[in-house]
Amino acid sequence: MISLNVATKEEVDSLIERVEVNGGQITGRPTDAYGFYGASFTDLDGHHFNVIVM
Repeated sequence: MISLNVATKEEVDSLIERVEVNGGQITGRPTDAYGFYGASFTDLDGHHFNVIVM
């Protein structure tokens, strides 16, 4: 799994929207949990990613 850190919740939401529009699979919708805001997805090749705001 590859983790990406972004500065704002809006960046998480924007990235997840772009992933979905371009054929990626959202495996975890954006949510607040344990002091983080984040989401997870897989790309077209099946690689796993998460994107979070800390």
